[in-house]
Amino acid sequence: MWKSWLKRLFSSSGQRHPLDRKPVPLDKHPLGQQVANLIFFSQNEAKRLQHHIISSEHILLALTKYPNGLAQQALKDLGVETEKVEALIPPQVTASTIPEGAFLISKEAEAIFQKARDEAKYFKSDQIAPEHVVLALTHFENTTAYQILQQLNVTPKLLREKVYSLSAANTELGKAPSQTNSQKVERFTTRSRLALSISQKVTEERKDGVIRVEYLLIALLREDGGVAARTLKELGITLDKLEPIIYTAITSVPSNDKDPELSPEVKKALELAVDEARRLRHHYIGTEHLLLGLMRQNKLLPVKVLGQLGVTPQMVCDKIKVIWAQQATPNKT
Repeated sequence: MWKSWLKRLFSSSGQRHPLDRKPVPLDKHPLGQQVANLIFFSQNEAKRLQHHIISSEHILLALTKYPNGLAQQALKDLGVETEKVEALIPPQVTASTIPEGAFLISKEAEAIFQKARDEAKYFKSDQIAPEHVVLALTHFENTTAYQILQQLNVTPKLLREKVYSLSAANTELGKAPSQTNSQKVERFTTRSRLALSISQKVTEERKDGVIRVEYLLIALLREDGGVAARTLKELGITLDKLEPIIYTAITSVPSNDKDPELSPEVKKALELAVDEARRLRHHYIGTEHLLLGLMRQNKLLPVKVLGQLGVTPQMVCDKIKVIWAQQATPNKT
């Protein structure tokens, strides 16, 4: 779980580091959740490269991996790929006073995120999205990220034109177009639809007349191949632990000849899953979004049961982010 701002670091001489580095905001960033997520991805890239200071190059790396976003697509179309960027990153000299495991954010990185806010305002977007951050990179000629883009023959004008052309399908840059219910359904991935089918199967096994959120949680784990199942397993949740607690806690409603009905809580979970995908600017709804939708209903049994097993909604959210960060090209699961 992200911590709050770390204290500013000074060199052993007592003077501020040349980049005037600030601690990484390891909680909700003042500029919004999208920025917080991107900083999380950038931190993962810095950690992978054994760097302790998050700079423009780590932001660029994170943008090449950010799940199914417009910024990632723009960079990919222009030939800016993770491996190419990484190969052009110079070694980073770390101040000896930086504690092991600490991550700091450079002044230039903070300036990039601030400029992204200006880009979002220009396009009348109420949130900062990754595409605003990638546009912000074009304003800072002295950064490593800018120089890497130049070496890859990507000029500011070229990058802007690519982002603008890709955003033409949207109503405004940073805003997704409105969608009909049928379009939302089509965004559910094969694995998320399979999980929903499994939840109905679990309901039938229990001879219950109602598909419950508890059955959906079990189904996400039974589905086995998606991000949700991986998240739960890596947090120590298994079917052997989960099912007995749930089955003991709920009282089934006798089924009839008709198909089981969706409970109001399941309907709400599906709505929240769609909302999570929209908030994260994902163009698909995977098993992880279904799991996040369940976690937002913190007064219901699934969250309480996971709590009994030592897993909180925040732990689930953080683990999903880690898994996304590990996927160079995220699987739509």
